[in-house]
Amino acid sequence: MIPEKLQSIVTKEEFTKAQEYSRTKMQFNMLQSWITTAFELSFWALRLPQALYAVMFTKYYESYCSDGYTPSYVDDWILGMGFVFACTIVESVVSTPFGLFSTFMIEETHGFNK
Repeated sequence: MIPEKLQSIVTKEEFTKAQEYSRTKMQFNMLQSWITTAFELSFWALRLPQALYAVMFTKYYESYCSDGYTPSYVDDWILGMGFVFACTIVESVVSTPFGLFSTFMIEETHGFNK
């Protein structure tokens, strides 16, 4: 049923299509949230951030400290920023397929992006 304020603006068919599109997007966003949450929980439960940081730490200090270089606080900043960058890359790899599916598949199904 179309609300009274919208009856003069939108037809019943347009209103039904808009509701179907909103419902599909909501269901997909809920699925995306569940999958992303499961991934993040497993990411932390398997201690992958610690392993990633350990690998970065080892590689960094093997390459710079083997020549007698003494680490400083700047090295910690570099490692920290590298770690944040690596975590951002992982998050992007996980979220990109969802964004592409939402943009191209759902919107095309409902008559957009043709």
